[in-house]
Amino acid sequence: MQHLNLFNTRTHTLEPFTPQDPKRVTMYVCGPTVYNTPHIGNIRPSVIFDVLFKLLKTYYANVVYIHNITDIDDKVIARARQLGVSIEEVARTVEKEYKTYLQKLHVALPTAMPRATEHIPSIIAMIKALIENNHAYVHKGNVFFHVPSYKQYGALARKNLNELYTNVRINVQDGKKNPADFTLWKPSLPSEPSWESPWGLGRPGWHIECSAMIHEHLGSSIDIHGGGVDLTFPHHENEIAQSVCYTHKECLARFFLHNGHITHNGAKMSKTLGNTILLDSLMTQNTPAVIRTALLMVHYRQPLNWCDSLLQQARNIWKKIAHNLPKEPTTSSAPLSQDFMQALNKDLNTPLALRALMQDIKQAQSPKHTAQHCALLGLPTYQSATPKPRIDTQKIEALMQERLAAKKARDFQTSDAIRQELATYNIKIHDHPDGTSSWSHHEK
Repeated sequence: MQHLNLFNTRTHTLEPFTPQDPKRVTMYVCGPTVYNTPHIGNIRPSVIFDVLFKLLKTYYANVVYIHNITDIDDKVIARARQLGVSIEEVARTVEKEYKTYLQKLHVALPTAMPRATEHIPSIIAMIKALIENNHAYVHKGNVFFHVPSYKQYGALARKNLNELYTNVRINVQDGKKNPADFTLWKPSLPSEPSWESPWGLGRPGWHIECSAMIHEHLGSSIDIHGGGVDLTFPHHENEIAQSVCYTHKECLARFFLHNGHITHNGAKMSKTLGNTILLDSLMTQNTPAVIRTALLMVHYRQPLNWCDSLLQQARNIWKKIAHNLPKEPTTSSAPLSQDFMQALNKDLNTPLALRALMQDIKQAQSPKHTAQHCALLGLPTYQSATPKPRIDTQKIEALMQERLAAKKARDFQTSDAIRQELATYNIKIHDHPDGTSSWSHHEK
């Protein structure tokens, strides 16, 4: 059997993956804070860890995968206030939208997708134990974790405590014993959701939510903890501190895996810059298979620059794969390609796995063979399962005008590029003798 190797952020090395209990492999991945329409950055970890989930299931009979939903947070509260609706309405609407995109992108349902608000009793029990063991303290209804009480704090992110104390990333609040101490529980304002606790009406801090959900659903120590690289510090660092101090186990997770950031045309995505790529807009121009292919074209630990050239490459790759898929679902199975599996086993190297699949197609492998490999990557496994993107008439008309301007300026490179882009949507351009152009849509 080939062996799966994963890059462990804890050790900064590539390590053979061996679960604590081969009969029950455990994985937790931090999910979205459901306050606004999902964007491409939200979905990258969902797709990456979905591939890992599928790969683990080829080796182990029982893989328990938890992907949480953060439905109580300052951002959710602020969004509800902005829209003039309840916090629950915002959270449930965005959660439903997020799950719809997961389904469209062929992300398999995790074992469970728990909500933070469903785990308040577990959160309170954990905080009480941390206070009793002198790892946390109360001040005017707030409960803070005392960072100096955990000597290994900073090990995951490779930060020393002196650096943290002088360059802390959170606001210093009155009553903290140390500026690096972080919130476990805080009083709620009258307009905010609140729960009864030994420290008064309030709500949990963000970090403690994940620790409580891990402990309740997976146990005191797990095999894999995943998420975006931006969560390494302080979120995952804080999770480790409070969890280890609560359970007295050596570690929260044996492996920490982190995916890289997504940029847009080389710039960091942000609402301020107006370059956030919302999934709804993206899916009017690309099929889910193309979007998923694009996400798999760059190794998960590397930054991913989302741009037109990436999408065009993804369309070209997916077109070749789709043409070699069976027309209907197939149930037959055969050994997976050795090169393909070696790529995935080497720290989930999906770009290399795609290249191996393309090489197999060149060597005239059967459609059933292609389907099996697509299944492991989470791509459609038969042709009728690959829907066309919705036709965005306004987008097409804008491109037609842009092409007309390019032709008048004798910029034939841009003109041809637009023709090729429209062809991916099965749009045919008709140039007329009077210099005008029209278009028509044709199903293939």
